Amino acid sequence: MPPPSNTSPATATDIAALPFITTQQVDDAGTTFTVWYKRTAPAGTLEMGLHAYEVAGPDIYDPTVTVYSDAGVTPWLNIVSTEQPIQHPTVAGTTYYYEIAPQGGNPAPALLTVEAYAAPQQAVQPSDILVNDDTAGFPGAVVQPDGTIRNFVYPFAAGEAGDVLDTGEVLLNHATTEHLRFYTSQLVQVASIFIDTSSPSIRTSQGLQQFFVMSRVSPSPAVVTAYNATGGVLSTETLTGITSFLGFAPNNDGSRYYWSNNAVASPIRVWDPSINAELANLTAGVAGRWIADILVLGDGTIVASYTQIVLGTLDVRRYSAAGALLNTYSIGTTLLPAGTFPRLAFGVDDPNEFWVWWHPSTALSRYQRIRVSDGTVLETRNVIEFEGGVNQLPGDTSDFGVSFSCPFLLLRAAINATNSDSSLIVSGGGGGGSTDGCPAVMNPGPGGTGACRVQMGVT
Repeated sequence: MPPPSNTSPATATDIAALPFITTQQVDDAGTTFTVWYKRTAPAGTLEMGLHAYEVAGPDIYDPTVTVYSDAGVTPWLNIVSTEQPIQHPTVAGTTYYYEIAPQGGNPAPALLTVEAYAAPQQAVQPSDILVNDDTAGFPGAVVQPDGTIRNFVYPFAAGEAGDVLDTGEVLLNHATTEHLRFYTSQLVQVASIFIDTSSPSIRTSQGLQQFFVMSRVSPSPAVVTAYNATGGVLSTETLTGITSFLGFAPNNDGSRYYWSNNAVASPIRVWDPSINAELANLTAGVAGRWIADILVLGDGTIVASYTQIVLGTLDVRRYSAAGALLNTYSIGTTLLPAGTFPRLAFGVDDPNEFWVWWHPSTALSRYQRIRVSDGTVLETRNVIEFEGGVNQLPGDTSDFGVSFSCPFLLLRAAINATNSDSSLIVSGGGGGGSTDGCPAVMNPGPGGTGACRVQMGVT
């Protein structure tokens, strides 16, 4: 058969519409060719996925995809994948190019299948989980109760700290620019504040409904700053002599700060801002365990995660404000991908529940809702991990997933998102200027029914 025709960016096969699937033979007369595909992102499409893989044969072709934001010159977010699904954000009007090459040599036969598909863009519901990415340029992901992705948020802060108020406002750090980014309950950014560090700790005070940020610019001591929902500074406290922290949380009236050292066997330490001094430790350290996350629940009890990084043993312990151990919740044995610790989050029904995120097996994130009174697991959501835009589980064909490292939080509000031109995006059904029930500026969801394709946030 003749050699493939799409062997350069100029002759790339156009992915004109999603979903898309095609199969082609890419070897001929002893040569296995690199082939190209392209897709121009339309308005209203936020994220797309692509999977290029070998069809049958002796498993020697192993096609490798590299993504470009132009005709093969500028890599897009450094996404490279060998036979694993990829996901990446899109900017309307940009043409993305996909170079698909054999891993080496001229393996034959080389039969390639390429699938491309739009990410789900459904109306977001209260109690959906929001997970931002740890790599700049990638979107946040919204996880619905069945563990699948409901939507993405782009552009969005990428970092390792964040929390949410009961009224739905969100604070996240954006690590690469060392900023705090404040969002409304509709995930529209309203403030960005430079803090001169990429690694703060962020927690909500459940009583005050304020954000507290513990940060440190070396060699200075740690500072705790309280903010309102829109980034207004309410108080600032320098913790003289404190130069190490990992987990952190204020109590419900802001009269105590709890934190752990960035070290094994750390106690839970206590600071009293009214006298600008450290108090006696709330708890002793536990041999071999790291405390990566702390919550102060609405009833004033303190919840902390304890991880043994050699064996992966994870439990969560709950203490009274006086330091008495009230509960120990055995969670399981966790992996620590790239050194990623398990994370905690407030439940919507605080103080009766909290959430824990851990990694029970390769490339799997598990989110569990725990009842405080007895440790019963009330809900579990399992999600495949995508890091750097690539599915991390070999052989898995899941289309979309979450980053394995970042904070997570439970959203408090349904989201009526706005497109970049400020036109309102609505859920499916009823009017809107088009026969499918969506606004005329947008496309319906899969099959023309259900939620319209939404873009969350503004570009």
